[in-house]
Amino acid sequence: MQKMFERVRGCLFLSPPERDLATALYAIQDKPNLMLGGGVSRDCIGDASRFRQLYGLGRPFALYVGRKVPGKGADLLINYFGIYRKAYPTDPLCLVMIGRGSVEIPAELRSHVFEIELENWRHVFDAMAACEILIQPSFFESFSLVLMEAWLNRRPVIVNGECEVTRYHVLESNGGLYFTNVGEFVEALHLVRTRSGLALALASAGERYVRSRYLWYHTAYRMHQFVLSLTRERPMPSCG
Repeated sequence: MQKMFERVRGCLFLSPPERDLATALYAIQDKPNLMLGGGVSRDCIGDASRFRQLYGLGRPFALYVGRKVPGKGADLLINYFGIYRKAYPTDPLCLVMIGRGSVEIPAELRSHVFEIELENWRHVFDAMAACEILIQPSFFESFSLVLMEAWLNRRPVIVNGECEVTRYHVLESNGGLYFTNVGEFVEALHLVRTRSGLALALASAGERYVRSRYLWYHTAYRMHQFVLSLTRERPMPSCG
């Protein structure tokens, strides 16, 4: 990795925390770099009623999308959601988990946590449109496309504050809240559940953030301009 970074003409990064990590590890401070970000499609807008009808879910729900592995925080989410249920037992909110893998669900949570296998991959966007909030508990992300897709579906988010990338997006956008312990998780979720005006404001801010920075047009344009700047400095070597 060190040799690779020594040889490159320039560097592209998906987020400022990713850039900060790379510059701490490798001598690339003097190389041209671009905060490229990811590309998000407008086609990710879902149909909430279709999801509820297809999967028979009438209750309000929080949504998790991702692999069900410890690094993605799936087991942490189950644990914290169980504590939320004990703190606020009258809240009808359930948790829907979509993604590969499996996670152990305690017996007392099996009527409140649902692992859904989608009939069509595009139904994940319907789930985003139908949920009350997207929870992203992952510890390790470089961009987190699911955050952007949830925001385009006008949904607030809660993220793991131990992940610098998702915390950066939440603070930069004002599109959600973050937690660093179970108490913060419980109260953040309760806050969004009981303050509809706040939930709407967070969702709207997140949507503006994505539409102003990370649609494919923005990402492709940044990439195009960066490549042009490198060719002006020195012609790119021929691949022929």
